[in-house]
Amino acid sequence: MPLQALPLVLALLATSVAPPTQGQAAQPPGPQPDWADLNLALVQGHLVPRYRVLAQATRNLAAGLDAFCAAPDEAGLNQARGRFVAALDAWNGIAHMRFGPIETDQRFYRFQVWPDKRGTGAKQVRQLLAEADPARLEPAALARDSVAVQGLSALELLLYPHSEVTLADFQAEGGAGFRCRFAAAIGRNLAGLGQATLADWTQGEAPYAKTVLEPGIGQGRFADPSALGTAVLMTLNTGAQVVHELKLREPLGPGPTAANPRRAEAWRSRRSLANVCTNLRALGHLYATALAPRLAGLWLPETDQGLALTLAAAQSACLSLPPEALDEAPGPDRPDARQALEHLRDLAGALQARTGKRLAEELDLTLGFNSLDGD
Repeated sequence: MPLQALPLVLALLATSVAPPTQGQAAQPPGPQPDWADLNLALVQGHLVPRYRVLAQATRNLAAGLDAFCAAPDEAGLNQARGRFVAALDAWNGIAHMRFGPIETDQRFYRFQVWPDKRGTGAKQVRQLLAEADPARLEPAALARDSVAVQGLSALELLLYPHSEVTLADFQAEGGAGFRCRFAAAIGRNLAGLGQATLADWTQGEAPYAKTVLEPGIGQGRFADPSALGTAVLMTLNTGAQVVHELKLREPLGPGPTAANPRRAEAWRSRRSLANVCTNLRALGHLYATALAPRLAGLWLPETDQGLALTLAAAQSACLSLPPEALDEAPGPDRPDARQALEHLRDLAGALQARTGKRLAEELDLTLGFNSLDGD
């Protein structure tokens, strides 16, 4: 285990209840955390802070792209790419949450359209570049356009890969070219989405946080405080499924000769593995914040410790890999690198299994329809 991963492992294990040693009687359950208390911790300690980070990162991205397009140069391009990475990291730190204001006006998909196995998004971005119609970049027009040309996936295609996209692609006689203005328009769109999502959670007479925290305010979906626990469990299970099946299994393929790095999430910017590590870290924080205390209160130490260990092992395995390992999706010529990625894939699969039906039963929750089922 790499030294940099040790604090992460210890922190996760600290949230667990150690099983009794041999000859030591199990202690009776202590006071069980009320679902309302856990929901408050979830909203104030996990959801809202991460949406604040996303709102700030997208504002910074928009400002950086606007500054770059005002006078395109290499320094500005590097800064724009750096702010794109920060926004991508912020998104991957909260993209596991698929309920709430992020559902409004297709915001989730307007932030990022992935996977896109048929390359539809790339075709639409290239078509818009070829048409070079400035009217389509107006804020209201872009917001009504295909989700594939509005968010991080489209922006990555405009900014990367380094080997193909150069400063000249953003320049035109007398200033910024259409590609630059397109990128800046996406940046402003993302900033608007980030701010609107945060505002819906925290502002106004009936912010969404109030809807999920105050029994009776949420008509139907969250009227019962345990309903948010169900949504969190679904979020944890679906997040593990996304990492396991889409972000790792797809690019690795069923065997070494079937590896396809172009199926990795962010191969153009070489951030696919970083996204996975961020996803796993976010799922670990979600579990520690919203579900681990409930398991401790129910005196289910084996379940709690097993989940914590699986999360810690997956995060450690991810951090131990070279940053661009997944974007290269090693084949038969690099068996050791592939084996390490397969190990990470299997740990993500174990996490998906551990957050499934059995955990739902132990928490007295119902694991309902998975939004990825049938995809």
